[in-house]
Amino acid sequence: MSKAKRTALVTGASGLAGGYMLAHLLEQGGWDVVAVSRRKPRIGGDYRHVAVDLLNPADCQAKLGPLTNISHLFYLAITERPDPGETMSANANMFFNLVKTVEAASPALEHIHLSQGTRWYGNHLGPYKTPTKEDDPRHMPPNFYYDQQDFLEEFQKGKPGPGRSAVRTRSADSPREDR
Repeated sequence: MSKAKRTALVTGASGLAGGYMLAHLLEQGGWDVVAVSRRKPRIGGDYRHVAVDLLNPADCQAKLGPLTNISHLFYLAITERPDPGETMSANANMFFNLVKTVEAASPALEHIHLSQGTRWYGNHLGPYKTPTKEDDPRHMPPNFYYDQQDFLEEFQKGKPGPGRSAVRTRSADSPREDR
């Protein structure tokens, strides 16, 4: 019996990490791929490109709402702002808008991959005191990756639905079991 083709939505597909993910999925085969980025990736292959403003919920809904067969979402998008607080807010909103739209439109959604990169550790903030046991590193401002992980966990509580598994999150530095 042949396995049905999976459909991946790759955000940030024209960027470094997103481009590698797009190329990997195309090389691997067995995937229908939707590449999401502001500009078309410079990667050849059989995929669909959708230019979406992830900060705009209406644009997300208009362009991604019709995609009802997304089984895997790979979040590799990022935007920069002059102020770290604005960067945090913009990136968190991009992620929230995307997940809310795809989750509502795609009953096939079974996996969300959140790429957290080195910003998870706060390297974009410059030098800072390394947290100790007494410190709570989740409150080092601003770090929207914690917000994204918390959002996924709260969003999926009690919402697995038919054919869906709950979203599992784990940071690279955390040996804890998947939740």
